[in-house]
Amino acid sequence: SALVQNKKGGVDWPSELRQSVSVKRKTKPRVKMMDPKVLMAYHRWVVKNLDAMSRKYPHKFIAVYRNRLVAVGNSHKEVYAEAVKQGVKEPPLTMQVPVLEDVEAIL
Repeated sequence: SALVQNKKGGVDWPSELRQSVSVKRKTKPRVKMMDPKVLMAYHRWVVKNLDAMSRKYPHKFIAVYRNRLVAVGNSHKEVYAEAVKQGVKEPPLTMQVPVLEDVEAIL
């Protein structure tokens, strides 16, 4: 059977195909969102320590948990794994430290 144009200008599937076609929608995995208060605490830590981190760890990745630097490494995966190894149960803040020139350009 051929597709048939409907009254609205769209196309309808033939009835024999319409019944046999089922569409399963893939649902995205639910990502647990960080508490906004925790996120703001991380933001304050970054603002307070960004200058020192940019001087000491330019281009490195860091993991911060409860106002404490818990890991420094070469990738998000590496610092996250180190944080977990140290017993961090909740997701830490992980980020790449910008170089000092980038920080100055932003400010």
